[in-house]
Amino acid sequence: MKSNTLSRAGLNGENGTARNVHYGDILIKFGDCLDDERSDLPFITDDTVLPKYAGSILREGDVIFADTAEDETAGKCVELRKLPKEPTISGLHTIPARPRFPFGTGYLGHYLNSDAYHRQLLPLMQGIKVISVSKAALQDTQVRFPGLSEQSAIGAALNEIDSLITLHQRKRESRIIRVRSFIWLAGDISGIGVSAYQPEKRRPYDRRQHQRRNVVLRLLRAMDQRIQGRCNS
Repeated sequence: MKSNTLSRAGLNGENGTARNVHYGDILIKFGDCLDDERSDLPFITDDTVLPKYAGSILREGDVIFADTAEDETAGKCVELRKLPKEPTISGLHTIPARPRFPFGTGYLGHYLNSDAYHRQLLPLMQGIKVISVSKAALQDTQVRFPGLSEQSAIGAALNEIDSLITLHQRKRESRIIRVRSFIWLAGDISGIGVSAYQPEKRRPYDRRQHQRRNVVLRLLRAMDQRIQGRCNS
């Protein structure tokens, strides 16, 4: 299918008649499957773009490859599990692909991002500063898959693991924010102030202030270790 050449400047996060899948989001923001993040797909600002890609509107089950990256992550892809109500098209530096026959939900997204598949792409990559993967290179790879029921079971299991990882990451981020807020508050109460954490703005050395600062920093380290331990468990 076709992909457009719109840069970030041609997209917005507020409104439009169509959505866009950008290669940068595939490389950094999205996981193996696009589901919960679907509401974050940017809108296309120019409404006249969509008719040019009427034959390449994305569907659930399609796979979008990022064909360019600064390293060997080129070729990373995302399987579209759920899409917004607006028509969605594939964006800059992407290769949209549609399976010729049905696959179990989630299987292709996880398999095509696995080392077992991605190793096939490494010798086919081109470039030095910017690495790219072509459509011809993708055609030279092999895709292995079990029966449909087993594909669905594999996809469901890995999606569950991804959801669990995401949940723990969000919990950890929330705890870190609370700890940092506490540290700022503790710094204000102890008289350390913001300047104590910014070397270029530090005030003249004060022994008592330095001692209070060390107490706060030790507390920060202890709380961070406790949070890390809970997340790892």
